Amino acid sequence: PTTEAKELYRYVSAAFSILNEAEEHIKNLNNLNVGCIRIGISDNLPAMYSTEIITKFRDLYSGIKFEIINEKSRDLLEKLEMRKLDLVFDVLPISVKDDFVKEALDSFQNCFVYNKELKINIDDIGELKNYTLILPDNNTVSRNRLDEYLKNRNIVLESNIEVSSVEMILELVNKSIGIGYLPKKVALDQPELEIIEFTDLPTMDICLIYHDDYLSVAAKKFIELLMDRK
Repeated sequence: PTTEAKELYRYVSAAFSILNEAEEHIKNLNNLNVGCIRIGISDNLPAMYSTEIITKFRDLYSGIKFEIINEKSRDLLEKLEMRKLDLVFDVLPISVKDDFVKEALDSFQNCFVYNKELKINIDDIGELKNYTLILPDNNTVSRNRLDEYLKNRNIVLESNIEVSSVEMILELVNKSIGIGYLPKKVALDQPELEIIEFTDLPTMDICLIYHDDYLSVAAKKFIELLMDRK
């Protein structure tokens, strides 16, 4: 080959090498050998409601990475619309654009709970006003449902501490700061906590939100596995 041909070969060879790498990467993505799923979990939910399915998925496809963020619903939906997230776990009711899919997954009941060190004895929900209450803030579905429940029973409770996340409420309750309001399933996993049994406390419905057109192969497989387990 001429000198010019040798120079041309150097560029063409590098270009084909990049194309081959790209083709191999796409194969790995489609075979779920590599990839990333970006998940948003609402402050209304404890992380435990998604960790089980993530663990199961990782057992099947260990090459897939997860990016998980925990924020307020409106911030998560904004990121979802901007395609900075693939999926969002939240609670109903929630308003999304018509072209987004909203799948109902599961439900859970909230409860009032305290650290056993406090030795609290309550028979009526109205007696809660005599204690330090750690409640979700007013911008959450959980708090709105609770306020509606109390209003229907002519009960007024003032929160001493308002927190936006379930994990923070749990942390404060564990430190015996007061009585918290959080998912019963979370409280049952904490042997040092005592649940105050009241009838008909609000039930929350978990949903999954995504846009079908923007999902990666890994995200589609994740949803498929989630629906199967549901």
